[in-house]
Amino acid sequence: MLMDTLVHRVSVFVVVVAATTLGYGVFGATVGRVGALCLTALFGIELIGRRTSLFTATVKRALSLRELRKLLAFSLPLVGANAVWFLTRQLDNLLVGYYIDSAALGTYDTTFTLTQLVFVFF
Repeated sequence: MLMDTLVHRVSVFVVVVAATTLGYGVFGATVGRVGALCLTALFGIELIGRRTSLFTATVKRALSLRELRKLLAFSLPLVGANAVWFLTRQLDNLLVGYYIDSAALGTYDTTFTLTQLVFVFF
């Protein structure tokens, strides 16, 4: 929750505004979104490394078939839910993008992302 609501949205805002302010236009906004995604991933990896022993622990044994089934029973519905959420989130871009050009769509998507940032603080 912290990664999506705060870190990712703030990094998208900062990087996209910086790229467009420097005059890179739509290309800068696109690269800014990808850069913000990379920053969020790096922050998440660092956070996991600090809070767990995941990167320093040694693997003693593989998962048993029973444990693997339990893991898949838990995680597969989450994968489906995330896929539906992603399609729902991108559907407005597809519909709006049909009627407007790519520069206006980039502005629309960035504005939508900035409005979502309000939900972090309120």
